[in-house]
Amino acid sequence: MQTLQCQSCVREVGEVHHPALPKDGSAIDSLPALIGLVAGGDTQAFRRIHALQAARLTAAALRITHERALAADAVQEGFLQLWQNAHRFDAARGGAEAWLLRLVCYRAIDIIRRRAHETTECVMADTIDDSQDSLTALSEKCDSHILLACLRCLQPRRRQIVLLSFVDGRSHLDIARALHMPLGTVKCTLRRSLLTLRKCLEDRHGTGKCSSSSCATT
Repeated sequence: MQTLQCQSCVREVGEVHHPALPKDGSAIDSLPALIGLVAGGDTQAFRRIHALQAARLTAAALRITHERALAADAVQEGFLQLWQNAHRFDAARGGAEAWLLRLVCYRAIDIIRRRAHETTECVMADTIDDSQDSLTALSEKCDSHILLACLRCLQPRRRQIVLLSFVDGRSHLDIARALHMPLGTVKCTLRRSLLTLRKCLEDRHGTGKCSSSSCATT
């Protein structure tokens, strides 16, 4: 199913106009060479590919996620895959453009699946108190440096939402608008982050060590 979705994505995006690409197709022809340079750690070639392909890849991801924020995340993850796996590109097995599209399409599909999983978890976390008092109660359990360490264990986007809510005092709606995220996703992310922080603080209290099961990958 994932492969079929990605193949459809590649076919449809092939019809999208990309203003950054010259009409003679020279930029497309140079992609294999650029990818080869990226495989050797060439950051300038990496930036060149991003400049040439980011808009097209975002259009591809948007056809799957239907949300610009999620599409942007998919493109970011796709370019990370490019940087880490450029050496795996084989021009004999297919075009460079199609290879890049597949990287991003697969990331977009993974993001949609993760989001569906998170939505299920959010329903289970609906009883978590996400008020200002809840963070105060959490922080009182441990020293401030332990709280900061637990915050660092959160994924960057989750940490950002927590800080915007409890440090900046912004409402859920303000955060959703600022981060271009659905309001329900912001509320869910905040509740799940508080649950993670609570577990991390409980695990670290009196030990000074971070529990990998509580926060290293959340």
